[in-house]
Amino acid sequence: MIKIAVFGYSRETYSGINTLKKLGYTLSLFLPKNKKNKRDPRIDTLNLPLTLYDNINETPLYKTLSDFQPDYIFCIVLEDKIPPSITKLATHKSLNFHPSKLPAYRSANPWFWVIRNQETTSAITIHQLKEKWDSGDILLQHPISLHKYETNGSYIAIINKNIPMVIQKLHPYFQSHKWTATPQTKSTYYPKITEKDLHIDWTQSGASIDALIRACNPYTPAKTFFKGLSVFIFEVSITTLSATKPGKITYKKDQLLVSCKDMQLSIGIVSIGPYGYFSGYRFGHYLGITDTSQFDI
Repeated sequence: MIKIAVFGYSRETYSGINTLKKLGYTLSLFLPKNKKNKRDPRIDTLNLPLTLYDNINETPLYKTLSDFQPDYIFCIVLEDKIPPSITKLATHKSLNFHPSKLPAYRSANPWFWVIRNQETTSAITIHQLKEKWDSGDILLQHPISLHKYETNGSYIAIINKNIPMVIQKLHPYFQSHKWTATPQTKSTYYPKITEKDLHIDWTQSGASIDALIRACNPYTPAKTFFKGLSVFIFEVSITTLSATKPGKITYKKDQLLVSCKDMQLSIGIVSIGPYGYFSGYRFGHYLGITDTSQFDI
């Protein structure tokens, strides 16, 4: 019976584990204790051996994994870097699940950058674990299409929906242990997102601002400022209205519009700190916005 050690804690991890379990693999799970609050609660219902660890380099973890004698180690969404001392314990291969089309979008936040850069396609990539992040040889890629209104949240949902299909594609390789590996070349790395990446720059194009807002929605909403007040924007719509001064706010036919570099955008959904969520129109009335108002640049 083929044995697979799985590292991870998210809903993607659960989806992958559940599919592997249905295919009859012998599984052992390894989860970081510090992600308990983020752990998908369904993982606890799988009735599988579970090892919780404080530090991925700790001796008890190494011993438990060594005693399990895994044929494969499979990482499905994990912030810890798995060291060579761990990956070498796999009899055949140590694999990583990456939610973008490598070698592009090496990143801890690929879903953000894929949408931020207005990509129309992406992929789930299975690659070998190496000491350098996301650099191992590619063993399988499963393509996905992205909707023009894709958000960060919907992208993750698409990835999760496709995981069972990816596992099914991996199944013959797990059985035969025969893999074709493609080395990565010309890679593109994107850093972990920062607070600055979330700020809306109204001097950019409408398409770029729309992409940023969708890339942030819903977990880390894009931010602008109005008279020093933080305003989080969840949705805008492209219009054909000509640009005025970047950041300038106007009303037209019950729409709240803001100008950027090349057009005016219609503001759909916003939130103002503890005040809650508003339509753009109600937001404007609540704050007393007039045609002379301006978002901070």
